[in-house]
Amino acid sequence: MNLRESKKDLFLYFAYIYILFNQFIFTCTRFQDWGGQYGLFETFAYVMEFVLLDYAIWNIVKEPDKKIKLVLTVITVCGALCDGDEVRTLCLMLTAFYGQPMKKALKIWIITIASLFAFTAFCSLVGILEFRVNIGGRYEFGMIWYTDFAYTCLFLFLAFAVYRDGRFRLFEYPVLYALALVVFRLTQAKNTTICMLLFTTMCLVSFIYGKLLDPENENNTLLKKRCDAVIYNVQKYFLDYSFIWGLLLFAFMLSIKDRVALAAEAHDFLGSYADRLGFSYEVLQNPVTPFGQYFYEGQDPYFMVDQFYPRLFVRHGAVLFVVVIAVFTYILIRARRERMNVIYFAMLIMALYAQTDLQIIDCSRDFMFPLAFAVWAALPFDKSNRQGKNQE
Repeated sequence: MNLRESKKDLFLYFAYIYILFNQFIFTCTRFQDWGGQYGLFETFAYVMEFVLLDYAIWNIVKEPDKKIKLVLTVITVCGALCDGDEVRTLCLMLTAFYGQPMKKALKIWIITIASLFAFTAFCSLVGILEFRVNIGGRYEFGMIWYTDFAYTCLFLFLAFAVYRDGRFRLFEYPVLYALALVVFRLTQAKNTTICMLLFTTMCLVSFIYGKLLDPENENNTLLKKRCDAVIYNVQKYFLDYSFIWGLLLFAFMLSIKDRVALAAEAHDFLGSYADRLGFSYEVLQNPVTPFGQYFYEGQDPYFMVDQFYPRLFVRHGAVLFVVVIAVFTYILIRARRERMNVIYFAMLIMALYAQTDLQIIDCSRDFMFPLAFAVWAALPFDKSNRQGKNQE
């Protein structure tokens, strides 16, 4: 990479960091209550989006593979036409960063979000931001909702595991389990804690499986082949389509929402889920649009659509809904083929998390954007470009 290309990449990463900063600080922390300088920050953010658009167009024009060029074009056009600033930014990022090193982008995301997250918590503890504890001992640490704190912990947890390629030592797994329990103690976020515990268990089982069935041991060869065949078929015919199965599960739960509401009266842990199903049902009464529409969300009266599928379908439109489900399914299939186990596990957790939460395609709050680089790196674009750019 020559000096000129290096400077261009630095400018691209600067735009990336700035947009992460702008969206994180002013969408999920109590800094948004200050409000005075937000107009300036927001204006500059739009300038940075034009930088991303410039890179996106350049990548589309220079890409020789017609199939990949079509994919990049569809992503960019969907982002431009669909409603919602965060979706437009995400689509521009995916196209602008096509061919960039996955680990470098992921490291920047982890460092930026972790630093902003720690800074926000510190400001809350020292009194710069309001320190709030909700009913049940749910700490916010400067975030707007305690759930913002919980899912930021989850996404940093998953992103760090992906960055390390799931290579944890045996003694580190108890620490990971302990971290999940600490998050639960501070936030009481059951779904987030379940996802963290389940992801850690997946990585631990994979670690133990690799150690016990060492292919160098001849006695394990036949057993390993049989186990691999079973795992392969479960992945290929079921787990690869987790987001589609998740959509069908959501549709089924929506059809029995009245029964869920009755069950919630007897079981407190179903209460919030029943409420979310009710809000999702209401918002789905809106007419279907190809590129999304605005609907009211707020505190007076309280109305929030917290589930991924209905929000994506109504807020951002039917076109992007189909594209996102297709892309996520492709990521799962590609991750299996390329033996990216930890990415595969993370995507399965995202499919589960989508049943109760919505932060799946927000580039400032989750790591789905940098995760896509792993898949982008596996795409068959120009080999010389791949060899040069995919080395950290």
